[in-house]
Amino acid sequence: TPCPMISRFLVPFLVLSLALVATWPGTNGSFVYDDLPYVVLNEAVSGSAPVLSSPLGEANQGLWRPATVWTWRAQWSGDSPAADMLTLNVWLHALVSLLVLALGRRLGLSPSASALGAMLFAVHPVHAESVAWITGRAELLAAAWLLAAWLAHLASGRWATAASVVALTLACLSKENALIAPGLFLLADLCSKARPLPWARLALLAAVSLALFGARSLVLENSLPAQGPFLHSDLAARTVVAMAILGKSLQLLLLPHPLRIHYHPGEFEVLGPVALGLVAAAAVAVVLLWSRHRPAALAVLLIPATLFPVLHLVPIGEPFAERFLYLPSVPFCLAVGALLAGWSRAELSRRGLGASLIAAALLISAAALASRAASRVFHDDLSLWAHAAEVAPELAMTHYNHGTFLVDAGQQHSRDASLPGAEAELRASLEIRPHHHQAAWAHQTLGHYALGAMGNDLPDPTAAARHYREALEQLPELIDARINLASIAIQNPELVDPDEARELLLPLVMNPELDPGQRLTIENLATQLSAAEPPSERPPEADPSGASAEPGKSSPAGS
Repeated sequence: TPCPMISRFLVPFLVLSLALVATWPGTNGSFVYDDLPYVVLNEAVSGSAPVLSSPLGEANQGLWRPATVWTWRAQWSGDSPAADMLTLNVWLHALVSLLVLALGRRLGLSPSASALGAMLFAVHPVHAESVAWITGRAELLAAAWLLAAWLAHLASGRWATAASVVALTLACLSKENALIAPGLFLLADLCSKARPLPWARLALLAAVSLALFGARSLVLENSLPAQGPFLHSDLAARTVVAMAILGKSLQLLLLPHPLRIHYHPGEFEVLGPVALGLVAAAAVAVVLLWSRHRPAALAVLLIPATLFPVLHLVPIGEPFAERFLYLPSVPFCLAVGALLAGWSRAELSRRGLGASLIAAALLISAAALASRAASRVFHDDLSLWAHAAEVAPELAMTHYNHGTFLVDAGQQHSRDASLPGAEAELRASLEIRPHHHQAAWAHQTLGHYALGAMGNDLPDPTAAARHYREALEQLPELIDARINLASIAIQNPELVDPDEARELLLPLVMNPELDPGQRLTIENLATQLSAAEPPSERPPEADPSGASAEPGKSSPAGS
C-alpha cells in the first residue's frame, strides 16, 4: 500500500500526466464527421438559437444535450476554434481520470487498485473517439458529472445530497445515458453493504432522472429516437443484439484493436463465439470474485450496467460506437486495477515484487502509445475514413465515406494499391453493398466522373447514363442526375431518349431549391429538347457538368 504522501500527491499527478500525454495528439485535429451538423452548423452553438430548447441534430434523433452544447457555444468564435475545443476535451478526460481514482477508493478498492485502475483509464486507447473528436465531448461531460454525482452520493450530509442532485442534472443534460445513474448507485450500494441504504436520496435522484427524461418531450418530437437500426426487432432479437454488443465491448476493452469510427448493424445480429465467451467469462469472474473481493466483483458487474443505455433494449440511433465505451471503461479499468493489485499483494506475501510491476508498467506504456496513435487518426476526415476503410474493408460505408472525402481532396485516381482514389473507393462501396443507403450519391458522383466533369478523363456518356439511372432508381429526387441525363440526351439521344429527358426535367421547373446556375441550365436544356432537331442539326451540347456536377453534392454517411 503506498504511503499517504504518495497517495495524496504523486498518484493524482501521475494519473493527470498520463491522461495528458496519451491524448494530447488529439489537440491537433479539426472538425470531423458529425462535428459539421452538431457543432459548425448548429445555430445553438453560433448563438442564433436558444441552447435549452434546441435539439441536437434532427428532432427525430432523440438527442437533447444542452449542457454539452453550451460548452461548445462558450468556446465558439467562428474562426476555426477546433484546436481550443479539442484541448478542452483533453483536459476534461484528465479530470475524469482523477474522478475515477477517487471513485475506486470510495467503492472499497485499495489505494493501489484505484491508482492502477485510474492510470489505465487515463491511457486506454478506446477513449480516442471521445477525446479526439469534438462531438465526443458529450461522453466526457456526462461521465465527469455522473462520477461527481456518485462521489457526492457516497458522502454524507445534506450538502452531499444537494451536490449529487446538481451533478446528476448536469450529467443528464450532457448526454442521455446518464439517466441510468440512480440505478448504478443503487446497484453499488446493494453490493457493497458498507452502510445503510440511503433510500430517500436514491428516490430523490430517481425522481430527478425521471423529470429530466420527461423534460425531453418538451423539446423533442420523441423522447426516444424515432429511427434506429433495431427499432422494429422483437425482444428476442434485441436480446441477441444486446449480448453481441456486450461481448464486442468487452473485446475492445480487453484488446482495443482495431479501432474504427463505423460499425454496421449486421455485425450484432448474430451472437458469435467470441462475444458469447467473453460474456460468460465476465459472469464467471463475478461469481469467483464475489466472496473473495466484493469491490472487484462489483466493478465487473457494473460494466454491463453502464452499457445498458446502448444495448438497444431501448431504441437508440447508432448500432454501436467506441465512444459508448467511455463510461463502461471506468468499472473495467478499476477491475483490472484490482487484479493487478491482487497480483502485487501475492508477490509481496512471498517477499518478492517484480513481475506484477513490470506487467503493469508495460500495459500502461503500451496503452499510452496506442492511445496517441488512435488520437492522430482524428486529424481530419480524410485520415479518419482512410483508417476506417483500411481496418474495416468489408464495410461499404467506410469505402463510401473515404471516397467522398477523396472527392473533396481532388484525389480522383488511385496512386497505387495502398492509396486508392475516390472513384475506386466509391466503386468498392457499391460492389460490397449495391444498395447501401448512400448508394445513390455514389452512383451520381461516378456519373460525374464518367462525364469527365470532375477529372481529366475523356467523357464516357454510356457509363454516365447508367450511373445516373441507378442513382435515380434509388433516390428519384436527385437534381444533378436528372440534369445530366438530360444533357446526355442532347448529344446522345440513342442513350437517353429526349422524351425521357423532358420528363426528368419537368419536376425541376418549379423546384424552389434550385440555385440560379441550375435553373439557367434547366431552361437551356428544356429549350434544346423542345426543338427536337435530328442529331446532325442539334445545337452544341450543353455543358454536361452544368451547375450540378460538384464534388460537394456527394454526401458522407452521417450517424
